Amino acid sequence: MKKKKDYCPICNTEDVEVRDYFYRDIYQYECPRCGDYSITLELKRQMRRYYEENPDTLILISSWIREQNEIGREVSLTTEAYER
Repeated sequence: MKKKKDYCPICNTEDVEVRDYFYRDIYQYECPRCGDYSITLELKRQMRRYYEENPDTLILISSWIREQNEIGREVSLTTEAYER
């Protein structure tokens, strides 16, 4: 596991702490705006396109992540879950 700084693929906040788990293609974000969540590499790559097509959806996702964090739930974002 390696820790680094990156942008948040959900809200585009810069300088967000990220842990990557290359062996599982999962990234764990600690975003000051969205909250803590994990995201698959596949979905992370697609988020730019999603953001350009419908930024309002990502605002809702950011809010949902915060709500889940507030009630103590871990958030794991995958392409399959996003497409539902």
